[in-house]
Amino acid sequence: MIATPGPGRRCPGRLTPARLLWGALGSAVAIAAVTVPGALDAREDVNRTALRFSAHLDPAARALHELVAAVRSGPAAGGPAPREDAGAAGAAVPRPPGPGAAVAADRMAALHTAAGGLPRLGAPVGDLQRELSAWLAAATAPRPLPALAPAGQGELTDRVLVHASRLTDAVYQEYDRARADASRAREAMGLRLTLGAAALLALLFALTTLMWCRIVLPLATLEHTLRAVASGRPGRLPAVPRRSWLAHAHAQTHRVQLALKEERWAARRDREALRSNGTAAMGLRHILTVTEQPGPGVRSHGDTVAAEGLIAGDFLDTVALPGGATALLQGDIAGHGVQAGLLAAQVKYAALAALRLGRGPEAAVQAAWSALAHEDERFATLAVVVLDPAAGALHWLNAGHEEPFLRRATGEVERLAATGPLVGSLVTEPDGSWSVRSTAFARGDLVVLCTDGLTEARNAAGHQLGDATVATVLREGPPDPPAMVRALYLAVEEHGADWQRDDVTILAADTGCRPAPARTAAPDHRR
Repeated sequence: MIATPGPGRRCPGRLTPARLLWGALGSAVAIAAVTVPGALDAREDVNRTALRFSAHLDPAARALHELVAAVRSGPAAGGPAPREDAGAAGAAVPRPPGPGAAVAADRMAALHTAAGGLPRLGAPVGDLQRELSAWLAAATAPRPLPALAPAGQGELTDRVLVHASRLTDAVYQEYDRARADASRAREAMGLRLTLGAAALLALLFALTTLMWCRIVLPLATLEHTLRAVASGRPGRLPAVPRRSWLAHAHAQTHRVQLALKEERWAARRDREALRSNGTAAMGLRHILTVTEQPGPGVRSHGDTVAAEGLIAGDFLDTVALPGGATALLQGDIAGHGVQAGLLAAQVKYAALAALRLGRGPEAAVQAAWSALAHEDERFATLAVVVLDPAAGALHWLNAGHEEPFLRRATGEVERLAATGPLVGSLVTEPDGSWSVRSTAFARGDLVVLCTDGLTEARNAAGHQLGDATVATVLREGPPDPPAMVRALYLAVEEHGADWQRDDVTILAADTGCRPAPARTAAPDHRR
């Protein structure tokens, strides 16, 4: 048998499903802890680079482009021409600034604001600011009449444009640096995410492999083996390590396998026993339930439903007596099953022997007592009813049996009371212990002998069928014995009685026509 750890003991090296899942969860958390912060930092770098484009580089490039256009348009373009009488010849005339100078000054201020977050543009912006200031000062300084325009204005413009070109180169270099920084940040973020995803996939692959090798395959093998054992084919459980989490399951399965083999062996043994003893069981049931052909003018019918299997502790029979009368015999041995049935067969044939010899009901019950005298824990009830159609009389002896029912042709129901004690070892002197009583029995009357399994039949609620219900069925039921027996069994079935609680035996007879079959036993009415 597979060795397993005892209760309460734990194997440190055993890989259980719980440990496997917790390990996988811890590994996934560790991978996420390493991957996610780096990816977030890389994304922040990308965001900062995007902010450089939107808040600094793009506004600086636009402001520089507009500044260059304003400088090229000239400082006094669009300004009003000086009047001829503004002063004497050669006198200086003040000049208002043109729209180009105003735009250039405004764009320079915007350029300072945009380049504030870009340290590398500080020096080029400062150089451009100095040249532009000189250009603006020259543009607004007093000058002679238009015929006397200064010759140095073009030189200042060229110097402004040169420094603007240098600043443009510096801006484009910042563009290149920003693009490079953004590319590196995206690559870093992608690399970290790729590494994290690869680590998670590797963890998933390792977890799947472990589950497949340590859980799925062993369980599949175990299932295949159990299926083979259940179908009757020889199967052997695969070996598992002592510390495997499946060791306990394999040990329990091994025990179930052994128990199943033992049950199969016992079932085969029982089938063989049933095959060899089934004929005997059927024969014993036939002995207990078969009835002989009644005497002239009497017809009868009886049946027994056993609580266990085929054999009951009840018995019944009819005997044609010398002189033309017919004796009805019914008994009930305490208990049910095979042991009660064997004892019932002894009691039945002891009583039948006395009746066939014409000794009467008293001798029949004394013969039954002799069969039970040595049984300290067994007793029986017995009823013997003799029908004499010629005399129109019924004689009965009731040794502690369920009181037989006598339904008159008028519908009235009477009971045949007990005439003596139970049959058993408690009766020490059989002579005189039982007596015989008589009553009239006319054509149309019906007598019904039954065991207490009929009147005391209980349903699921514990309610008995009862004498009153049986009497009602007798009053309203059919007049012939076979139909009456079927009606009584149907009443038990409709009551919802538990057939396994006790044996139920019914025997009915009247003085109608004689039935045709010689020795008959009615079928089982239990549904």
